[in-house]
Amino acid sequence: MGALTHAVEAFIDWVDRMNAALDIPKYVTGIRRSDIPEMAAHADAEANPLYPVPLLMDRLELMRMHEVVAGGMFEGEN
Repeated sequence: MGALTHAVEAFIDWVDRMNAALDIPKYVTGIRRSDIPEMAAHADAEANPLYPVPLLMDRLELMRMHEVVAGGMFEGEN
């Protein structure tokens, strides 16, 4: 394992421990699967290439990001 890989994993572990200590949930609750296309469309409309971010996501990438932050657990689904 390289030094960079070790540092990245240590940082992620630290963030996970801090979130747990501060009772910050791992996933966002209350997202309905049916709302994701609209949420992604709104986020896509807000995208601006002048923002100081390394990457602008397209609508499909934004939809996948919303699925990830929901942890696959959607409001109204078992």
